Amino acid sequence: MTPNLKRIHHVAYRCRDAEETRHFYEDILGLPLAHVIKADHVPSTGEYCPYVHVFFEMRDGSYIAFF
Repeated sequence: MTPNLKRIHHVAYRCRDAEETRHFYEDILGLPLAHVIKADHVPSTGEYCPYVHVFFEMRDGSYIAFF
């Protein structure tokens, strides 16, 4: 049986520079910055590794995210 999937909440990719990524997706492509998560530790392992996770909203209500 195939699940009846309607849409994806978000897809996440790695990026080297969060500000450069924000500039491209928000200022050039026009996708609004919808959410930012800043943390010092990886949730799954507790490892110290500061990161930023940014979400941009697409027209269909799904998100593209970068960390």
